[in-house]
Amino acid sequence: YPVEVYARSRFLSIEPKLGYVTGGTKVTLTFNNILFSSNLMCQFGDDIPTGANSHKSYIIPRSFLLEVTCITPQYYVSGPITVKLLSDGHSIAAGVFEFINR
Repeated sequence: YPVEVYARSRFLSIEPKLGYVTGGTKVTLTFNNILFSSNLMCQFGDDIPTGANSHKSYIIPRSFLLEVTCITPQYYVSGPITVKLLSDGHSIAAGVFEFINR
């Protein structure tokens, strides 16, 4: 029987790439090769994960793209942090966002 191998889930982009430490920035994260996802959450650094909204998904040859929006939490320090996309509590992809002071 034929076997199809899919690439690992991968972070592609985040817009905007930075926001204020006071929180409230709406960010759009784009990932590929995410075929199944439920209970999506975004985790900024070590902060408590927050809800994520999948607002667009589309298929291109051999790749499934997913765009997710999240709102940044208030953060305690400026600088770059890791943003993880969680599905049912498991990290499926990650990227970088930078918090800046006002």
